[in-house]
Amino acid sequence: MTARAKLKAFVLLPQAEKDFIYWQKHNPKKLDRIRDLIEASMFDPENGIGKPEILRYFKQETFSRRIDGQHRMIYSVEGDRLIIKQLRYHYQK
Repeated sequence: MTARAKLKAFVLLPQAEKDFIYWQKHNPKKLDRIRDLIEASMFDPENGIGKPEILRYFKQETFSRRIDGQHRMIYSVEGDRLIIKQLRYHYQK
């Protein structure tokens, strides 16, 4: 693994944006955990809190981190940006 500079920005894809809005309405406390996961992922996408793991069967290198026992944050890295694909449930291709 090579050392990587801290990522500069994150992007919520449409599904992740819908998930974020869901958490705002139904469980705002969950957003604190999501914010912590985003911050940790921007610092080091492959290590840290939430038990990050690389997901198989995706064309692009994609990772997950645990929000809780049921829900995962699914993301990838493009250049200096964290691309957040999903913030609810398990993995959807």
